[in-house]
Amino acid sequence: MSRRWCGTALAVVLLGLAASWTQLIAEDDKEPSIKAIMTKAHKGGNSLIKTLEKDLKSAEPDWKDDEKKAKELVKLGTALGKNMPPKGSKESWEKLTKSYVDTAKDLEAAVTAKEKKKAVTAHTKLTKMCAACHKAHKGK
Repeated sequence: MSRRWCGTALAVVLLGLAASWTQLIAEDDKEPSIKAIMTKAHKGGNSLIKTLEKDLKSAEPDWKDDEKKAKELVKLGTALGKNMPPKGSKESWEKLTKSYVDTAKDLEAAVTAKEKKKAVTAHTKLTKMCAACHKAHKGK
């Protein structure tokens, strides 16, 4: 009888693990939420935008690391455009998120080329985009 219970318990555990694994794979296929994107890209001192800012101010930036971060900003900006904003028109959202992605691509190109002045200009432009987008689209 105890063997039967062990076998049943093992089957239940394995089914639970399989269900969890399936859910994790499905979540990886989903676009990140606006909040998740903003948190990773812009919120706090460890955000991509802040760590890039700090490094671009240094005498000799870590270009390889900065390139990874810039690529991530492009990826996150692209995902941002696939979300629906809490308020505002779809046309405005598409225009603003496209501008964000274009500027992130400019940053990536400048970092890849190790052009500090252009990288700083693109980075500054990215950080100044927040107000217009938030005014038009941020919910409460």
